[in-house]
Amino acid sequence: MLASLAPNVGILILARALQGVGASVIVPTSLALLLEAYPKPDHKRMISIWAAAGSLAAALGPVLGGLLADLDWRLVFALKIPLALVALFAARALPTPPRKASPLPDLVGAACLAVTIASFITVLTMSSEGKPDQLRLWVTAALGISTFGLFLYRSMRHPDPVVDLRLFKTPSFSFAAVGMAAFYVGFSMMLLACALWATNVWEWSSALTGICFILGPGTAVVTSLIAGRTNLKAEWLSLGGGLLFMVAGLIWALSLTTENSSPVAFLAGFILTGAAAGIAQTGFLSGGAGALPEEDYASGTGIINTGRQIGAAVGVALLVAFVGSGDQAVSFGPVWVTISISGATAALAILPAITKLSSRTS
Repeated sequence: MLASLAPNVGILILARALQGVGASVIVPTSLALLLEAYPKPDHKRMISIWAAAGSLAAALGPVLGGLLADLDWRLVFALKIPLALVALFAARALPTPPRKASPLPDLVGAACLAVTIASFITVLTMSSEGKPDQLRLWVTAALGISTFGLFLYRSMRHPDPVVDLRLFKTPSFSFAAVGMAAFYVGFSMMLLACALWATNVWEWSSALTGICFILGPGTAVVTSLIAGRTNLKAEWLSLGGGLLFMVAGLIWALSLTTENSSPVAFLAGFILTGAAAGIAQTGFLSGGAGALPEEDYASGTGIINTGRQIGAAVGVALLVAFVGSGDQAVSFGPVWVTISISGATAALAILPAITKLSSRTS
């Protein structure tokens, strides 16, 4: 509501930040509730349905957003108000968990993590400037390093840390968290880069761009549901998703080089990234959170989601550093290569788990 009524950019940014807070609560909690409601053998299938629901929303969002943006950008945010009311009504059906005493979460640690991420993103952005203010850059970097050290210290000492480092003793969880973060560096770059390429380089309308965006999430719906019903281990799904994403980046790096590049390669890459997202998310989440005991589901999914958001923030910062305003086709070359590297890194992150799994079965 605040975003749709925003009188200036500052209020709009504040409203978007509040939306981020809401998403940070909803996403891990929804998955934790789902995992707690079903036995472990059903987790992969449930996660695939959860991921498919998100992909379906992601397929509809750009289409509706493109159509509404052509009328008035405020309508894009106003649409969320009735959706939120529906969600609030549906939440009445959720079971009420038993109340239990718990210490106050480590708000100082959470603030340190936020400052660390903001500092790192700021350093990336400043480094892309022609002649950055060196003193400001080094001060920001020092601030980020200092707050990261304090964050680690508090995470080890606080009774209810913002990130429970104890969970990283579970190898499958560690590999999944790192892999998801690496995957989303490229995934966030892909979403914004493709929108900028279509609207700025090819000068497509918002509505046409939104319709084309159906392909990726639409494919993700199908592949996530299929992934949930296969007998493949979560580690192999994660590996396959990362490799598919790498191939999509390579196709774009080789094909999208000028304003006259073929839309066929553009759309083919979209389909591959959608397939990769559906498969990889199912693999990373079922292999990571599913490896934890039931009482750690919420913490585990929260950490994986935090890694995903950190990766997304880094990806957007890198994209801005590469393309600037995004109206020159030649500036997108490093973006497509980075997307491919992101997929390869996500696949490599899960290789130790694959090796361990293979040695256990041989």
